[in-house]
Amino acid sequence: YTTDGSQFISDFQRFDVATGDTLAEDLRYSRRFERFFWQPNEEGIVTLSGTEWRLWSVATGELIRREVLPLNGSIVATSPDGFSYLTRFNNVSGQTGMETYDVGTGERQNVLFQDLQGRFIEDILPSADWQHFLVIYSVNEWGPYAPGNEIALYSLTNGPVWFFAGDDLPEPDSRSYGWVDNERVYVNGARSLTGEFIQPPRELIAAMPPLDSLTPDALPACFSEVYTPEQQSTLMLYWPLLFETAPRDEISYAVGAACTSRADSVYRNIVSAFEQIPSQEGPAPTATLSAEYINGVPACLLTRYPDRVDTLAGDWARLTAELPSDLEVTLAGLMCRGLADLPARQTESFGLQTMMIDTNTGERFEGRFASNPVIRRPIEPILDEFYRTEERSMGTALLSPSEQFVAASSQPGELIVYRILRPYQTLLDQITATAIAVIATENRIAVLPSATPTLSMIGTANPTLTPTISPTPPPRPETLVDQPQLNDVQDFCPSETLYSIDAPPENYSPVGRIVGPVQGDELWAIEPESGRRFPDETIPTCGFGLGCELSPDNQWVLAISETEGYVVFRPDGTSWRVLFDPEKPWEWPEDIWWSSGSTIEYEVYLPLPDDPRTEVWMLQRDILGVYPDPAPFYPRFLIEGA
Repeated sequence: YTTDGSQFISDFQRFDVATGDTLAEDLRYSRRFERFFWQPNEEGIVTLSGTEWRLWSVATGELIRREVLPLNGSIVATSPDGFSYLTRFNNVSGQTGMETYDVGTGERQNVLFQDLQGRFIEDILPSADWQHFLVIYSVNEWGPYAPGNEIALYSLTNGPVWFFAGDDLPEPDSRSYGWVDNERVYVNGARSLTGEFIQPPRELIAAMPPLDSLTPDALPACFSEVYTPEQQSTLMLYWPLLFETAPRDEISYAVGAACTSRADSVYRNIVSAFEQIPSQEGPAPTATLSAEYINGVPACLLTRYPDRVDTLAGDWARLTAELPSDLEVTLAGLMCRGLADLPARQTESFGLQTMMIDTNTGERFEGRFASNPVIRRPIEPILDEFYRTEERSMGTALLSPSEQFVAASSQPGELIVYRILRPYQTLLDQITATAIAVIATENRIAVLPSATPTLSMIGTANPTLTPTISPTPPPRPETLVDQPQLNDVQDFCPSETLYSIDAPPENYSPVGRIVGPVQGDELWAIEPESGRRFPDETIPTCGFGLGCELSPDNQWVLAISETEGYVVFRPDGTSWRVLFDPEKPWEWPEDIWWSSGSTIEYEVYLPLPDDPRTEVWMLQRDILGVYPDPAPFYPRFLIEGA
């Protein structure tokens, strides 16, 4: 403060006491910039130090705008220009929410997420535009969807949009979540070859046949009720193969699903799985030199590589473009013979499948999802080049959108903008060329990409409301039951005369006093002889603020002192005794208790009297008022809970 108290200085800032205005400051000396952001036009840079927000001019270095961000909660995400912020907060009632704040307009929006009984919010995933939020709840072990959990989608403007739970989602053990784009979320999990998710819904458990009743020689009896004869014939072709590729419990689940409400889904997935992936028992490629052709392509190639049907015709045409027809036939026969000698391609019982959900409609789509490549601009090449040329560290750096400038900060309050003399892509090309040279020397074999299957429509979520049984109310009472205690009045204090202490009733000779809590951590005493009531600090407040315990005969108090450890004393504060050395707390017993009367009991680790080489836990008793104490003893039998 100044001598007149009108101004005060904090760090490198001078403030007016009356108004709080900043009279002078040197922004070169301030807190370290935790983060900074380039503006799209590269004319300004936003710096952030805690909630201190500043916008600087790149050309002049002057401060353009300065704000203290009124953020609600902790920052979850920030826009690339540093003007918009997404925060997570909890309101006064503990409910979790998300809020957006725009520095440019001062506008803020928030949404609160519903708390579900018996589970908590594990994670909240915002969309890229911060308009929707995928909420993942924990598993409720006693709920109707265990071992699965629930997820929900919330809109920033409209609140809850949809809710999914149970078998509407993939297998929970290996599940992951994310956003495809602003309109779709994905849930990734394990999926069986039969097309049904591994987690069995409760309504299908009763329909699942016993494992020993399933045989590869015959279809389940219920299939005749849900499938046509043609469909049964088709399923019988693949039914033995299913026993070679899928566990019995999964087949049992597929049968239960087919025989209840999902016959079409089970049929479609079984047939499509074995038509696309040849199995050990599938048709072998032709082994003769006179190969069969389908649409100008040897049939053995189409059978062997069904996932490349779209490209095999072009590949075969380019391969045989300059060959005479007789040599082409010979080549096809040799290839088919070679394929016949190869082991058949194996199938997998389980695979990772992705379910995508539309944020607006809740429609679900199933299939494989190839995420969009993330374009990254590593800053390490610039840091390495700067260290190589300047022989010092650049600090924290951020590349501009045009890749022509770098903003760096290595000291508190310091922000330096560098122009990149060598093009940024040139630095990356050097790294890429080195990596390609290493790959070439390793003689790696590349695998050509295959076509991605299209998505399959699933539909919206099934109803998730659990039916509740309404108990029948008991009948209203119509008659009174005659009980012995009815209208029976007993006087606990038959005296109807009020006496004073000066003139007590005849034979009034009270012994002792009444003790009890009134207010605070002290116990109050009432003397019946005089009627005097007062707080007595000498009475140990065991159970009312003091960590102590009265002996069973109420003659001693066992307590823990901050300076002396375990102590015993009389209820009136006399006969104070320290049980163990306060300077050696490692020798104190882990537990100590009242045994009976005025006897303390605790465990000690000592050698057996008849076998000194063996140490065991023994019981030590301390009988207060008796000396010496009995020797430690080893109980031969212990009663559980005693």
